[in-house]
Amino acid sequence: MINWIYWHFLYLMGINALETAGYFLLFAGTLKRRRKFGLRLALYFVALIAVCFAVAYGSFYFYVYVRNYSTEDGTTAGISVIMYLVVFAASVGMMFLCFDEKPGIILYTTVAGKCASTISLGLYNILLMITNVPSMYTVILYGSDVWSWLFYFIIHIACLTAAWFAFVRRMSRYKDSMDRDLNGYILVVFAAVLAVELMLEVCGSIYGVANGAGADLAYDLAVVRYLFYAVTVIFSFTILLIEFFMFSWISKVQERNLAKIQFENYKKQSEDTKKSMETINLKCHDLKHQIGSMLSGTSIDPGYIKELQDAISIYDTNIDTGNEDLNILLMQKSAYCDVNHITMNVMLDGKALKFMSTGDLHSFFGNAIDNATEYLLKVDEENRFVRMSSMQRGSIFTVRIENYYEDPPLELDRSGFPVTSKPDKENHGFGVRSMKEVAKKYGGVLSFKTEDGMFVVTAGFSL
Repeated sequence: MINWIYWHFLYLMGINALETAGYFLLFAGTLKRRRKFGLRLALYFVALIAVCFAVAYGSFYFYVYVRNYSTEDGTTAGISVIMYLVVFAASVGMMFLCFDEKPGIILYTTVAGKCASTISLGLYNILLMITNVPSMYTVILYGSDVWSWLFYFIIHIACLTAAWFAFVRRMSRYKDSMDRDLNGYILVVFAAVLAVELMLEVCGSIYGVANGAGADLAYDLAVVRYLFYAVTVIFSFTILLIEFFMFSWISKVQERNLAKIQFENYKKQSEDTKKSMETINLKCHDLKHQIGSMLSGTSIDPGYIKELQDAISIYDTNIDTGNEDLNILLMQKSAYCDVNHITMNVMLDGKALKFMSTGDLHSFFGNAIDNATEYLLKVDEENRFVRMSSMQRGSIFTVRIENYYEDPPLELDRSGFPVTSKPDKENHGFGVRSMKEVAKKYGGVLSFKTEDGMFVVTAGFSL
């Protein structure tokens, strides 16, 4: 009998650990993996097996030799809670070990995974009680049949599929903003879920002791168990709904941020055009006086003629990439660069960019050029240059944008974005994120790096 009890503890802990890890890994499907992910995951499972054996033996020893099989003083509830905490802590540790994301994102993922796991377990037990089929969790002590295993897999497959379509696919789109905007909320929800899950685990160990089929239970205990599992499902489903509406809120935040970016880009473009026009108007005003001097026989200063040529050349720039919308944008940016003594070289195949809408072209290239020129205004004039080029190999079209860079090595955050040096970090970086959204929209990948004294932005698109 003692051996059966030990293996029962080991079985319960092992199956709980595998379920929790499985749901966590499903919800982490879109997270950034650490290097040597496979090795890390293998080490986790090896450590988990060792922990399961150790905790099962400790629980068995305490239950048999210390408490002498007592079930009336909360012994089973205490053992159940300890097992739950160990499995939960190990699973959260696995997430930090295997995935390179910020704590808020990982905690959000674990909350969603744990809630989905609890829903599937609650539905499974309710189904067993309705059909009078014994639970597979009691296979060692009480035996089981094929229906218990069939129900088990059907429920889990249904919950995993629903979780994937409802949550996991959305996380890849919003997780970058999720960490920035929702860190505080995530921590509160995580703590609340952990506390409630602990209480449910205690109640489950008290009222949900496996002792055969549902029909063999006393009526009042059966009602309590139905209510208990219903509460676990409702609570976990409510938490998932809250996280689901977090996605909607994040989406609205991103839309506002993108609208703000577009407005600021339009405002900056208008200011740049205004400055260029003021330069032309000033030179035209002076030209009137110079023409008057010519008519009166007075010679024109050659230096002034050179300044006038430079001013007029701002609007004499001829950029032809084969894409009219891109040409207009680049000519406007070129005018700003000329005013600020920044050399802009363009070797882009605009025809290959026909798949981009006008708004996306302006968002991607406008933000890239604005970021480059903003930095170049801080360096000496002889180092002010920005170059844009493109290359196509097979179905892969690559855009490369580079500018002079003399600061310390580039620091990237865990999402692959450059870390801003501005004090107000929370309200900057939207331009770069906008570029990433455009690249993702067209199946592209955006990357940043520094090499040979240059800051390089590369985007690869699959045509």
